[in-house]
Amino acid sequence: MQAQTQEIIAIGDSQDGFVEIEIDASIPNNFTFLAAVDDTGVNQGIVEERNETNNHFTLPVTFLTIDPITALPDLLLCNEGFNSAVFDLTLQNDLISSNTDDIIRFYTSLENALSNSFAITNPSSYQSLSAEQEIFVRLDTAVCFAVSSFWITIENCPPFVPQGFSPNRDSINDVFEISGLLNIYENFELKMYSRDGTLIYIGGNAQGFWNAIPNTGLLYEKKLVPVGTYYYVLLLNDPSMPTPLIGYVYVNY
Repeated sequence: MQAQTQEIIAIGDSQDGFVEIEIDASIPNNFTFLAAVDDTGVNQGIVEERNETNNHFTLPVTFLTIDPITALPDLLLCNEGFNSAVFDLTLQNDLISSNTDDIIRFYTSLENALSNSFAITNPSSYQSLSAEQEIFVRLDTAVCFAVSSFWITIENCPPFVPQGFSPNRDSINDVFEISGLLNIYENFELKMYSRDGTLIYIGGNAQGFWNAIPNTGLLYEKKLVPVGTYYYVLLLNDPSMPTPLIGYVYVNY
């Protein structure tokens, strides 16, 4: 490329400036850089000088590179509700680099990773945006940078059903709280039966956890059930969990 000074330079004077050159990606990592002054671009000078041998300057150039980031494993967590979970993306750090001087950042798009913009601000507790999402990682070293990616995935895990609760309104274990159920298996149906097999409650995601108060049956009353054992049938209505969960829970005060 050609450039010229901003103004005429007097004899014995000088002028500071710079030339910005975009290096094509096809250029090898090792090449020779040639700079020339008083040159039309075809090795012909414009100004006649006493010494015409000092107008060219060559410099060997070597681009340093780093190894690509090793393939990173995907991260998998249980659904915490509404197809969301909190991931610790920094679990990948030891696989990305062991050099404490290197900088590791995470991004939600390849464009952001390449431009080093809009990095995830709290990667140790990242709230996922969907059930499956690609995360991009950028490693910056003293030499240059590398970019890779991995997937974070959410799955519906089996619910945990407790064997007892105490609806005594002390704000501790007051409801039949089944972990991993609400807003996860959104079409679930819970049926509760008394010890003699009478259906006393039917509920779903909209009703929340059972509070030991019946809502169905010929003789039901809207008051707490007596102390005792009650049986449940939990239909998750999810292709991944087709078999009903059946068991018992003890209600105590």
